[in-house]
Formats: sequence, structure tokens, C-alpha cells
Amino acid sequence: TGERGDIIKTMHRELTGKGLARSAADWVIHDRAGEPVQSLVGRVVARGLADEINDRHYMIVDAVDGKSHWIDIGRGEAMETMPNGCIVRVAPRNTEPRQVDRTIAEIAAAHGGRYDVDMHLKHDPSATESFARTHVRRLEAIRRATGGVEREPN
Repeated sequence: TGERGDIIKTMHRELTGKGLARSAADWVIHDRAGEPVQSLVGRVVARGLADEINDRHYMIVDAVDGKSHWIDIGRGEAMETMPNGCIVRVAPRNTEPRQVDRTIAEIAAAHGGRYDVDMHLKHDPSATESFARTHVRRLEAIRRATGGVEREPN
């Protein structure tokens, strides 16, 4: 596809520009989920914007497996800045629901799909306010990363 061709051109430009002679057979392009099949460790060769319209960024990692990996890392602000040359470990994201997610879902289900600290404290009298606020922070992190949670004014 055109996108794959653009990725290959980008990898060629960045790798040759850094003096890294790699055969195209040693290039690995990870899918749009940006998640490698397994963990990899390597040096950041480049990082940039892959898709301006959808704010998708990429990172090229020259890994210890002898291959160069082009990885879709998602939205720019969702990932901390890393200088070229730094060593990174890239691992698949765990997308399984955590206990905090199950607690939020349980409380929201009991309150018409809504969640807030007061609802949490009424639902579970043994919970502390600081504990309930950690759940709000989790919802905020999900909202920033995926846009899948809508925040309403109190």
C-alpha cells in the first residue's frame, strides 16, 4: 500500500542517514496498534510524525535482535520525549481490564453509567476518598489515551 511504501522510504532515509546499513529483509514494520509481538530492546534511531491528520507518531528502533523496527507509537502527547540514541525497551501493551477498571464498571453500572468520587463512597462505605480519586485518575488516563471516556462537568 502507499502507507507501507512511505514507511519503507522513511526507514531507508533515517537508517542510511545515521550510517546504519541494514538490509530491507531486516526491517520490521509493526501494525497500527504499534505493539510488537514480543518485547524488544534497542537504540532509538528516529522518531517522527507518521500521520498528521490522525496525530500518529512512529519510532524507529535498531534492536539487539539485529533488526530495525518501525513502531507506530500512537498519539504524540501519549508518549514521553526520548532523544535519538537512547536505549529503550518496547513491550506489548497489556489491554486486559485491571481491578480498578472492574470497580469503576461496577459502580457506573449501579449509577446509570456514571462514576464519580461521591458515588464510589456511597457504593463502598469502606473506601477512602483518596482511593476513589485514584479511580478518577484512571478514567482520565483512559480518556487521554483513547478518547473512550467522556468527562462531564460536576
